[in-house]
Order: sequence, then C-alpha cells, then structure tokens
Amino acid sequence: LLAYLVHRLRTSRIQTIAAYRSDALHRRHPPIPFLAEAERWPTMERLDLARLDLAATAQLVEGILGRSPERAIVDRTWQRSDGNPFFVEELLATDEQAARPIGPTLRQVLDARLGGLSEPAQRVLGAAAVLGRRPEHALLEQLVGQPPDRLVATLRECVDARVLVPLEHPTDPLTSVIRDRSASTEYEFRHALVQEAAYDELLPAERARLHRRAASLLVELVDLTADVPMTIAGASAVHAERARDLPLALRA
Repeated sequence: LLAYLVHRLRTSRIQTIAAYRSDALHRRHPPIPFLAEAERWPTMERLDLARLDLAATAQLVEGILGRSPERAIVDRTWQRSDGNPFFVEELLATDEQAARPIGPTLRQVLDARLGGLSEPAQRVLGAAAVLGRRPEHALLEQLVGQPPDRLVATLRECVDARVLVPLEHPTDPLTSVIRDRSASTEYEFRHALVQEAAYDELLPAERARLHRRAASLLVELVDLTADVPMTIAGASAVHAERARDLPLALRA
C-alpha cells in the first residue's frame, strides 16, 4: 500500500508519513526488505528518532504532571522507561512517583512481546532477569543448566526477537571478574521494563530457587573469608537476601 501511494502520488502535493518501531522488527521481518528498497527512492526521507535523554524525559514528565517534578521522580522514570515516551506516560498514569509495579495497559504490551517467544526462551529470559539488566553468559549457562548449544540457540531467539542485545564490549565490573576465569560475554535487556516483566512472570518459588542458585554460583568464585571484589560480594548478598538465605547474605 505504501509503495502504491508513494508512486501514484509522486506528482501530487501530498506527503505520506509512516512510522514504525525499529526495536519491534526482527531481522527477517517482512517490512525490512521493503524499507531497504524504499530508501533508494528519490522522494524518500528517513528520520531516526532516538530515545529521550534525561533532560527530554524531565520535560515530558513535567508536561504530563503539569508541574515541575522532583528529581527523584524524573530519574526513576527515565531509568525504568529507558527514554521510551510511551513507557514514560504509562508509568506516570499508574503512579505519579513512577515507583509502583507495571500498570495493566503496559503489562499487556510487554506480555504480548514476551508471549511471542517459545517456552524455552521464556524460561531462559526469566533466569536472565534474575541476574539483572545485564546478565552474564557464563553465569546464565550454569543457572539454567542447559547444554551450551541449546542455550545459544535459545538466546539467538531472544536476540532475534529484539528482547536481548549482545554487548560487544561489556563494562559491568562483575563480568570482568568472571572473564578472568572463563571466556564470556554479556547481554542487555533492550528495555528495563522488559526485564521487570520477565522477572514478574516467575513464581515466587522459582525466583527464590534461581536467586539461591545465583548466590551459590557467585560464592564459588571467591573466598568470603578473604578479600573479595566488591561486585561479587554485593551481587551475592542481593541474591542471597532475595532467596531468604539471610546467613549467606550477612556473610557477603
């Protein structure tokens, strides 16, 4: 339809505008080859809109609330929304502090995104969400207990669905500590709220089990009676506390 309109209206004083979400299209999505061809048209102009930065998010929050917001609200909204204007609006529509769990409208959008994945991919994504915004491959492999080839194939599905993004140059200090012991890599959830949604999909017993396993894996890397990297100790304490293993959390 777009191709027909553009070619038929070429001599008319009519402008055709179309918008799409680039992070919602996988590499083999039908519009991709069309867009590649359309960029060659002389009348075509493409505009890439980046996510809102902190200053722009502050302006949007102020416009939605109708008043100058507190800095803490702006920071929390920006961190959870990743500068996505729709996410910003939905977070504030649920709670002006942007601190409550995800609202029903936004929940439906995120659930539809995750629901398109296979069951194995959803399980891996839940385990990855337990590890945080940037799960580390070696820890994830041990946490899910899948054969390496199967895990890579499952992660490929998550990457193709644009839910996870592989990081070529990880900057997480925890990853650098683990890399000293094994060649590894790191992933990032494309949106912070996707990680929240994947985490919320886990049953309480599942979360506790995964956190307990993650704490044990991290403790195996170090000797808690000696000097240990702060990132390892901190991550161990968080996982142990969420697993309600308070003695281990206190030691870490």
